[in-house]
Amino acid sequence: MLNVLRSDIYRLFHRRTLYIVLICMVVFAFFAGFLGSFGDIPIDTIITSIGSLLPLLCATIATSAIVTAEYKSGYIKNTVSIAGNRLYVYFSKLIISALLLVFAIVTFLDIYLLAVIINPKANLLVLNLDISGVFAYLGFQFLAGMSIISLVLLVAMLSRSNVVGCLIGFSICMGIVNSSVSLLTYLLKAKEIIPENVELVDYLVTTYTTQISLHSATDFVTRGVIVSLVYLVISVALSMLVIKKRDI
Repeated sequence: MLNVLRSDIYRLFHRRTLYIVLICMVVFAFFAGFLGSFGDIPIDTIITSIGSLLPLLCATIATSAIVTAEYKSGYIKNTVSIAGNRLYVYFSKLIISALLLVFAIVTFLDIYLLAVIINPKANLLVLNLDISGVFAYLGFQFLAGMSIISLVLLVAMLSRSNVVGCLIGFSICMGIVNSSVSLLTYLLKAKEIIPENVELVDYLVTTYTTQISLHSATDFVTRGVIVSLVYLVISVALSMLVIKKRDI
């Protein structure tokens, strides 16, 4: 397992995809630090919207690209023959994705705070945010992010297509899935198939990644944690089944 993990880390930092998405994220993070100059945009809004989506988008695209590339090159098949256990290969990818997500979140915050500090028109109240609240928020974003990444990993393994994997990751992170489900909910209500008080978007993990803020109610955060855990457990279980049963 450790040998597979070391090999994956080495390959991760030798892929251009990683550096392309990181550079894009750094540019947008730096720009986000100057948003306070263009109107009264609350710091919470910047951190909870842009700050939650950019690192996640970076990690999902990089993860999908790496996994599908290894299927096409035959690297996964070679790794399985050496490791002797297919699950080692999957959990190595999951651990790498987690490390990549943490790295993306930390990088975004560093670049964003740097831009805020050097921006003469920025609202420096961001430096007075409650640290414990920020860490709690980041902890939830990591959990929700891993549930989404595990889902993208599953799609990447099933499709073996970089285009499909990246499109799914982009659609999830940019709210396209939420918009589609909202439209579906409206149509189902119009046909009286589901009750008026039912909102299907409440069962999407992406709903909570974009709506939970530093000051969200405890019960709302609890629902977000439960939904994230359900997505994570189901995605991991299905991925384990796929990599164990499907020909690689």
